[in-house]
Amino acid sequence: MKNNVNYVADRLSKIRKRRDQVMRSNLSPDEKRKIIDRLQEVERDTLKVTSILKKKAKLPVIDTLYR
Repeated sequence: MKNNVNYVADRLSKIRKRRDQVMRSNLSPDEKRKIIDRLQEVERDTLKVTSILKKKAKLPVIDTLYR
């Protein structure tokens, strides 16, 4: 279980770092929007896993803004 939690935390950290890099880049606004939209989609999918892990660990599941 701990490995799964660490994987999710690491993945979320990488997604957020990548989003920051994109925001600071010289890409066009349209390109930035496309990349950030995709990163947000991946982030939402990753956050869904946290609910599954909490259920497996029998912890209370707190609903998130990401659905």
